[in-house]
Amino acid sequence: MNNSDENRRNLIDINRKVEDEIAAYKREKWIDLCGRLDPRKDYHHWRVINVLNNRCNQQNNGPTSNAITSGGYSSTTDRQTANLLAQHYEQASRLSFSREDRKQKKIYRQVLNQSKSYNQRDDFSNDITLEELDSVIRSLDPKRSLLVSTSSSVQ
Repeated sequence: MNNSDENRRNLIDINRKVEDEIAAYKREKWIDLCGRLDPRKDYHHWRVINVLNNRCNQQNNGPTSNAITSGGYSSTTDRQTANLLAQHYEQASRLSFSREDRKQKKIYRQVLNQSKSYNQRDDFSNDITLEELDSVIRSLDPKRSLLVSTSSSVQ
C-alpha cells in the first residue's frame, strides 16, 4: 500500500512543488540582491562575481535559479550570471567625455610629459669649497632652527 503508484505520483508532485517554491524563493532573493547593488561601487559587483565564480568551480552542476536577463537572454548557470553582470558593469562604467574633458586631458598629458623632462638644478652635485662651508657654519646661530638659518644664509 505504501509503494502504490498513486503514492509515488503524489510524492513526485510534492517534490516538484517544493523545488519550484525553493527556486522561486531563490529567484526572489537574487532579484533583491541585484536591486541593492550600487552601480557606483564596483567592489559590490566584483564581490558577487567572485562568489559566483567560486561556487561554479566548487559545485557539481547542481540546480541553480537565476533571475538575470539581458536582451531577452536568461542565464541558466552561475557562470552565465557572472558573465552578464560583468558585461553590465563594463557598459555601466563607461564614461562619456565631452570635448572640454578631452581637451583638459590633452593639456594634462602635455604638462605631465613636460614635467618628466624638467631638469631641476641640483645643488648637491656642485663642489663646495672648504672656505664656503666654514663661512656658512660660522653664520649659523645655534639658538635658531637649522631650517630657518640655512634658508636665510643661502640667499
